[in-house]
Amino acid sequence: MRPLKLTMTAFGPYAKSQVIDFTELQGRNLFLITGPTGSGKTTIFDAICFAIFGKASGRDRDGESLRSHFAQENLLTSVELEFELKGKKYWVKRFPKQVRKKALGEGFTEQNAQAEFKALDDPQSRVVVGVRNVDEKITQLIGITYEQFKQIIMIPQGEFRELLTADSTTREVILQKIFGTQEFKLIQERIGEKAKELEKGVELLKKQREINIAQFNAADHEDLAALLTAKPYNIMAITTAAAEAICKDEEQEEEYKKLIQRLEEHVAGKQKEIFKAQENNRKIKEKERALEEKNKLEAQKPFFIQKEKALEKARKALAILPLEDNYRSRVDEYNHKAALLKEAEENEKNARSQLAAAEKALAEEKQRDTQREGLSQKLTLLQEARKKVQDWQHNQKGLQEAELALKTVQKEQRQLEEELQELKRRQELSEQSLNQSMEAARKYIIVCNEKERVQALHDTTLELQKEREKLGKDRQGLDNLKARLDEQESAFQELERNYEEAKNKYFTGLAGVLAEQLQEGKACPVCGSLLHPNPASKATGVLNEQELKDLEQRHKIARDKLESVRLEWQNARAKVDFQEKTVRRLEQELSELSKEGNCEGERDLSLDTRLLELKEVLAELEAEMKQLEVLKDKENDLRRQIVKDNSRLTDLEKKLKELAGKEKDLYSKVEMFKGLIKALEEDLPAAVRTPADMENELSKTQKLYNDLKRALEEAEERLKECREALLTADADKKHTLENMKEAEIGIQKALAGYQEALAKAGFSGEEEYRFAKMTPGQIEDTEKEINEYKESLKSASDNLERLQKEVQGLSYIDISVLERQLLAIQQEKQKVTDRKTFVRSRLDHNQKMLTSIINMNKDIEDKEREYALVGDLANTARGNNSQKLTFERYVLAAYFNDIIAAANIRLQKMTCGRYKMSRIAEKGKGAAQSGLELEVFDYYTGRARHVKTLSGGESFKASLALALGLADVVQSYAGGVNLDTMFVDEGFGTLDPESLDNAINCLIELQQAGRLVGIISHVPELRACIDARLEVEAHKDGSTAKFYIG
Repeated sequence: MRPLKLTMTAFGPYAKSQVIDFTELQGRNLFLITGPTGSGKTTIFDAICFAIFGKASGRDRDGESLRSHFAQENLLTSVELEFELKGKKYWVKRFPKQVRKKALGEGFTEQNAQAEFKALDDPQSRVVVGVRNVDEKITQLIGITYEQFKQIIMIPQGEFRELLTADSTTREVILQKIFGTQEFKLIQERIGEKAKELEKGVELLKKQREINIAQFNAADHEDLAALLTAKPYNIMAITTAAAEAICKDEEQEEEYKKLIQRLEEHVAGKQKEIFKAQENNRKIKEKERALEEKNKLEAQKPFFIQKEKALEKARKALAILPLEDNYRSRVDEYNHKAALLKEAEENEKNARSQLAAAEKALAEEKQRDTQREGLSQKLTLLQEARKKVQDWQHNQKGLQEAELALKTVQKEQRQLEEELQELKRRQELSEQSLNQSMEAARKYIIVCNEKERVQALHDTTLELQKEREKLGKDRQGLDNLKARLDEQESAFQELERNYEEAKNKYFTGLAGVLAEQLQEGKACPVCGSLLHPNPASKATGVLNEQELKDLEQRHKIARDKLESVRLEWQNARAKVDFQEKTVRRLEQELSELSKEGNCEGERDLSLDTRLLELKEVLAELEAEMKQLEVLKDKENDLRRQIVKDNSRLTDLEKKLKELAGKEKDLYSKVEMFKGLIKALEEDLPAAVRTPADMENELSKTQKLYNDLKRALEEAEERLKECREALLTADADKKHTLENMKEAEIGIQKALAGYQEALAKAGFSGEEEYRFAKMTPGQIEDTEKEINEYKESLKSASDNLERLQKEVQGLSYIDISVLERQLLAIQQEKQKVTDRKTFVRSRLDHNQKMLTSIINMNKDIEDKEREYALVGDLANTARGNNSQKLTFERYVLAAYFNDIIAAANIRLQKMTCGRYKMSRIAEKGKGAAQSGLELEVFDYYTGRARHVKTLSGGESFKASLALALGLADVVQSYAGGVNLDTMFVDEGFGTLDPESLDNAINCLIELQQAGRLVGIISHVPELRACIDARLEVEAHKDGSTAKFYIG
């Protein structure tokens, strides 16, 4: 991030608008800010930090207290900053929370903080409005938070040692955000999750293995059944017994297969015997059916004899059929010619009637010759008047065009005058809208500020509601833990009393316990005697050593459990305390926000009610903002519209003047055409003054003349046609009479031949002939039916003769006896098959279970090996190692080593090789995480000590070196954070001349690398070393600042 231009208005000691243009440095990257104390040197850095994050650079300065006391009441405090980041330019502007003069009326009102942001290189980018929105955009863009920015880019006055002396935990948080090591933490967590997953997987496999073992079918296998009843299972013995049971079942299955094969052979023999009996009975039944069939065919013999006689007559009738057809055809022909004769006589009669009508029509047309002559003369006169009509039409058209043009000009004049009036009215409305838009722009900022405040109030209220609910749950959990703690303490105290009492009794009655273990002939462990005449008696109620150890173990477990519950209760107590502080902080924030908006009376309302009301207020403000934004955005459009309307007004006035001249010329032209038309109308009849009327009259006259002429011609043609039709009708009638005579002779000849054929064929008459007639198809079907009958009869006789020979000596066999014998064999076979199926099913099931268990054993071994590796890795990543370093902190330590190495290069220059920083690698006390602590090695003393023991000047040099080293490492790793600017506020006054030269040389090296470095200092030696200075001068009416180069 590199600042380009900073504008401060009524900010700090700067009363008016102060612009600091960093481009005036002309490529110099190291500059000095000088000026008297309190003139506003640090305020410049405050303004940069405030513009970016809305906060000042030091902890003693905040946004609300940065308003200039020199500023006028009507001038609002604001900061604008143009800056460059990764080659792109951006602009941000912020207004702190401040009191301003009311726009209307007397007095003052409080204005909330407001912010705006825009990407300058993107013309499509819109301005981001609102503190929260701008904060999110800045954080997303720069990539670091305010605290990181303050410690890395800006080292403010009074906080120079903060980065150097931060504890391990604080430094871890800073480095996490800078280097983005969340992925390493995620890897660490995922390894732990994988270890838990593997552990659960092993347990699940073991449970599934036990389930599968319980599913073994141990029927008929006593060894396997005994092992299955013993818990826990002996996996190796069970798998061995199961394998043996499977072998036994396989042997038994093989015996069943052999028995089934023998039974199947018996079944096949019996089925063959049954088949032979069935074939014997089938032949006997078939002989009986053949005899029945032959008798049936013999009974049909008389019927087919009659069919043969009818077939013979049908063949004779078929030979006479052509003669009959010839006779019938002659009769039909004679009837047809008689009909034609009747038609010819009717045609002759009609032709004579039409001829008489045609002669009469021709006589009537000849009487209209006088009318035809008059129409011909009228056509000649009309053609001579056609030229004058054309002239009249031309002038009439000219008159219409001139009148139309005159009306068009007059209409356009009216339209332009109406538009002129509308433009004047619209100008007045635009001026009013422009004033409203300007007022809306002013109100928009006020409403935005109010919406920001209400949104913050809503978010704080919602967060307070959630935190209160969480506090209630935490308190409930604390109460539950307290009850458990009391219960554990009571149980532990009771167990502790029992243990102490038992322990005292044990040591008191130890002689009795030893005497109880004495055996005759074995040496006493105390005196060594083999005889034990008077052994000590065992006291009642005394535990033996094992029982006492068991009681001691229970006592230890109870104590550990009590300590665990107590630690859990203490953690819950701390959690409740923290949650109570959070709730009180939120309540305080809510109270302050309510005071800002004069909403103190709403504190008595419930949070749910307040949230509902705040949502309604936010919705109203959002709606109002949208309305105001619409009005505000119209300002430029309204200004352009007013300019456009003024230009249009001038054009309209010019066009109206031009149209007045055109109107005068068109009026003169209309009067000229009216005079010419009047002269022509005096020579023409009113009915034919237009070409259309003339052409219509000509057309009507011509049509009438043509109709009369055509009627005469058609009458003459009709008479001619009627005479020709009469001659044709007479000829047709004579020809038809001759054809009828010839047809009558043909009928007589055909009838004689037909009757002669009937007599020769032996038919007594035409009736017998008709009864005997068949079609060729019927004859063929009848002949086929007779032949088929004869064939069937012959086939039945031959079949009966064959079957009688085959069944000779055979008798009927009872098959039911054989079938009962077959059923008995099959039932025996089914019993053996069922037993074999049962054994096979048990065998398959046990084989499946055994295979599954063997595979599970392998999986469990693999999983346990994997868990041994991953579990150890998870413990190491969680920090359960000799260095007490988690995986993420290990990575951060590596980054920190790089930072320290880069810092030592500059620190050794600034301290002339005396000091060198290093990370404390030794683990801390207890289980606390460590690894990011700093120490410094003093080459003068040869000993290392904590960085907090350094003097003020030494701390300055170490802090500067560490900050510069951090910037170098971050940029070298390009972790998403671009740190190409650094500001240093004071601290050089604590250095001796030699250390000062070394520090300046380090800063000069930075500016040569392209980093912008600004220094605030009163040290005179710096003015001589740095040629670019921003000098701040204090006046009684406020401060000013100006760059001096060279």
